[in-house]
Amino acid sequence: MDQPYKKVTFDFPAEEYMYLKMACAKQGVSMKDFLTKATVESVENYEDDLLCIKIKNTPKDNEPTISLDELKRQLGWDTL
Repeated sequence: MDQPYKKVTFDFPAEEYMYLKMACAKQGVSMKDFLTKATVESVENYEDDLLCIKIKNTPKDNEPTISLDELKRQLGWDTL
């Protein structure tokens, strides 16, 4: 059965360690929680950036488009 967590160990810059401890103390969270949240957010942002690049590089000619006014008309929002 899979464990819900995996252990990750890494070296952290000594000159930044005190700032990490202060940030955790100011937020009232453990280093584990702080670093987990920061890492997950960083990975999510990275994935979002990759998706944006993929979307920007997708040819636009393959899909028909409609104007915003036409979309509003089709949704019935033009009469609101």
